[in-house]
Amino acid sequence: MERESGTKQVVTPDMVKQKVNTVFYATRSKLVAARYGNPSKNIRVIAVMGISGKTTTACFIAELLKESDHTVALLTNRGIEIKGNYAEKDYGKDVATLQNILKSAKQKQIEFLVIEVTPRMVDRHIIDGIQIDTVVVTNCDARVEPSIRKMIEKQINYVVLPHYNTTLLQGMLMSEHKIISFGDSIDADSTIDKVMLYRKGTEVRLVIDNQTTIDVATHLVGQANAYNVSAAVATAYVLGVDLDLVANGIARLQSVTSNYEYVSTDQTYDIIVDGADNNESLLSVITSARELSKRRLIAVVASDGMSDDALSAATKLTDRLIVIDTPDQTTTITGAEAVLSAKDATAKALRGAKKGDTVLLIGGMFSVRQSSGKTLADVLIQGAE
Repeated sequence: MERESGTKQVVTPDMVKQKVNTVFYATRSKLVAARYGNPSKNIRVIAVMGISGKTTTACFIAELLKESDHTVALLTNRGIEIKGNYAEKDYGKDVATLQNILKSAKQKQIEFLVIEVTPRMVDRHIIDGIQIDTVVVTNCDARVEPSIRKMIEKQINYVVLPHYNTTLLQGMLMSEHKIISFGDSIDADSTIDKVMLYRKGTEVRLVIDNQTTIDVATHLVGQANAYNVSAAVATAYVLGVDLDLVANGIARLQSVTSNYEYVSTDQTYDIIVDGADNNESLLSVITSARELSKRRLIAVVASDGMSDDALSAATKLTDRLIVIDTPDQTTTITGAEAVLSAKDATAKALRGAKKGDTVLLIGGMFSVRQSSGKTLADVLIQGAE
């Protein structure tokens, strides 16, 4: 920030514009909330944030609360679910849409609302005017840290976060009993003690508060889901869910779109779609797939958002890595095959797959629904058959 000789701060036109926009959006959000009767005041709202794992963690939390006989509304990028009724709807596009959904939830006497919150919702103040009970952080880096800090700085009751991300709270005045951690550290409140990966699920042993051991099994596959389970159980614990109900609650969740999702085909090899869109998620899903693959592991990866280091590491974990280039990012990684379109990359991977192989389609693009209603992955796989 520019400063004049010594101490006086120079106020630029851009700074004034940003301040005006902030005040406008924040004020509008609160006025809209008031118009709808401030419905969040009657609901305990759990905001789930992070780089990845938000949707899955939110779904696990919702199922744990349902198992405890609470009425729940769930808002994720999959759509909205209120008391068992589901609809595909973008709740994060504007304040009025979100407040209208909250009003509907209030009318249906919802006790808990679990919502996936994006940085855009924070930056555009769409989430302002909502009284947040708990913030759950799945993971964090420089891209999402500013928005997460803004949420935590609100007057909330609890924050649940990875044990290694406790520095996120530096400079904040928050009582220790309001901070719940999870992860594979023995110092975490919800510690991952053991993980067993299977081709159709994952078993996780958790230790809560260094004294209570819980064995759970989930239909979801991969090491990343052990952390999603740990985060959800830590959240349920602080919200007062009976730990005896945790195993059944976790088992309730059958699947999550693009979370190591098997595609049903007549082929003799497995096709799996995962929405990983960052370095950490990419390497996590490939590492799990490497452990579970019967024979070769062939991965098709959308390069957007992936670093050269991560793609280079992926070549060492796969038998074949096909990278979909974009106009803004051209892959020159040794050992990786660069292809210009998702269609050609998928066809190339499927042509080379043999009995017992695993083909991974990695990237959010594969789950985007086309005009036919099918996902891009479904369209590409059917076209290659």
